[in-house]
Amino acid sequence: MDTALWDARCKRAGEPLWRLAGGHRQQVPVYDTEGGWLHLTTDDLVKGALRAQKAGWAGIKIKVGKPHPAEDAERLRAVREAVGPALHIMTDANQSQTMSSALRLAAALEPYDPYWIEEPLPADDISGHARLARATRIPVAVGESLYALPQFRTYLETGAASVVQADAARIGGITPWLKAAHTAESHNVMVCPHFLMELHVSLVAAVPNGRYVEHIPQLRAVTRGELAMRDGMAVAPDAPGIGIDWDMDAIDDRRVA
Repeated sequence: MDTALWDARCKRAGEPLWRLAGGHRQQVPVYDTEGGWLHLTTDDLVKGALRAQKAGWAGIKIKVGKPHPAEDAERLRAVREAVGPALHIMTDANQSQTMSSALRLAAALEPYDPYWIEEPLPADDISGHARLARATRIPVAVGESLYALPQFRTYLETGAASVVQADAARIGGITPWLKAAHTAESHNVMVCPHFLMELHVSLVAAVPNGRYVEHIPQLRAVTRGELAMRDGMAVAPDAPGIGIDWDMDAIDDRRVA
């Protein structure tokens, strides 16, 4: 409902979401997740990273959580050697680690300069993330599995998060997303939202601490058009509204009575 009201507000004002929500800038960096899934081979990871780099994208994500941290480290090493030092390589553990295994994993990955390690521990383990953040030079990213503003505040106040990944669809819409982003800004922490790039491109463009959009094209089946890209950057839509052109026929075809 909150997102729908923002859409109506923007259309009534004749303004795009990125401008009405803050208007910091229109183009934002993008990183690719599609080429980094855990089941892919190391060769596949390297090929995906090189494709993203050739396209001018600033970063890629690699899933981690193999049975032994040395295997994750070897996959990251191969990608780092292929792309060089400039490409940002995010890593994502999807809450798969215990405290002890997260410490070992971070130590194994650290030599290859990951841009962050995402959700290494269960999302409600704030003290664990704070302990890990103190033990590693790798920034700790959290937020896709947080559903309330106080959780973000506590993560930030305890130093447990260096990257906030608030998801507008999970936190309750655009208004609470902006509150989470501004709370992160007050702690000098960047916001790089999870998924839903078609909406989040406008929100990341709106705020000064918006850093990255995650490229996961999983809404293509129910939307018209593609996320606009220019010189490796995602471009927030200029049309009034939230910027998503829904394919209502495709959505109707997927209804379950």
